[in-house]
Amino acid sequence: MKQSILFLFVVFVCLLSSCSQTEEYTIQGTVSGVETDTLFLEKVELGKIEIVAYQVLKKNGKFSFSFPRAVEPHYVRLRLQQGVLYLVADSTETISVYSNKQTFGQADSIVGSAASKRMQSIVHYVAQTQRKMTASQDKYQRGKIVAQDFTEETTQLVRQLKDFLRKEVYQDTRSSVAYFALYQQINGYYVFNPYDKEDVKVYAAVATPLQVHYPQTARTKNIEDVVLKGMQRRKNAEDKLVREIVGKGFIDISLSTVQGVERSLSASLGRATIVDFSLFQSENSYAHTVLLQELYRVYASKGLRIYQVSFDDDAVFSVVAKQLPYTVVHDKKGLVSPLLQTYNISTLPTVFLLDKEGDIVARNVSLPLLEQSIQQLLEK
Repeated sequence: MKQSILFLFVVFVCLLSSCSQTEEYTIQGTVSGVETDTLFLEKVELGKIEIVAYQVLKKNGKFSFSFPRAVEPHYVRLRLQQGVLYLVADSTETISVYSNKQTFGQADSIVGSAASKRMQSIVHYVAQTQRKMTASQDKYQRGKIVAQDFTEETTQLVRQLKDFLRKEVYQDTRSSVAYFALYQQINGYYVFNPYDKEDVKVYAAVATPLQVHYPQTARTKNIEDVVLKGMQRRKNAEDKLVREIVGKGFIDISLSTVQGVERSLSASLGRATIVDFSLFQSENSYAHTVLLQELYRVYASKGLRIYQVSFDDDAVFSVVAKQLPYTVVHDKKGLVSPLLQTYNISTLPTVFLLDKEGDIVARNVSLPLLEQSIQQLLEK
């Protein structure tokens, strides 16, 4: 009899606990220093950001947003003017945020969500890395450091960031923080490149628990696709037979620019022409692309032309190509493109230098030698 009563009591407590769980998440808090400022709640999902709700804050700065529970963790962000604070609602029903208008997104107090606190530290580390990379680029452009030092600095910064994010992922690959860390970007590029044999392991580590706990969600399907495509493309690229063509003249290329205009290599030749094959998502792409821009800035008026081929996906290509002053075209076939075989490319980036007749005079040489070769061609 006592056992029956105990059993009924346990069932009652469980039911009471279940019923007490609300069907909504709530994000509330206070932002000091505001006066009729608008605070936005935005949903963050698969590369797009959507405004869910907004509130005009009164002088007391209090706010409260509620939204339905989701099957999987719900990534959102609060935006106040230029300040942004990322949060994740998963098992926690209420998250409280205390901040200031002047430092919103930089020095916030988060209560009720340990995952959101970790996400905040990730955002701050990424922002710090971005500032250091921008400072390094500025030093290089002002002649304070040479190209080799600039490349080493930026590459080291990316490696340190990647190590930091990798630790966050492997701390608990099942957590909402792991997924958030996986998709961080620097200079518009994903830190983890799914076509890199080491980076794809990180994607796979996050994909596995998602497949178990949220098998039918769009987020899971997306990361599954990324892992499978990354592994297959890398395998196909490694299986390609290659041949040397240096000194034998170029083989023409004709691909579309970000504006959708077909541009051929033959129509882009100058007195000296750099033909560059790049994957903007790769670790050293940022420094490499900055160096190309600097060469173009110095020598374009003297006859240098740059024809850059991107093997990235549409989203990355469109973002980066719009920012570059020279010709950038897109090979939609990615890392299985026949161009990789045709031009004997096994690593990216790969650079060729052509003379005005289109003969290949250099390939993957150091920057000082490349610049020296460009100067010699332009003097002819």
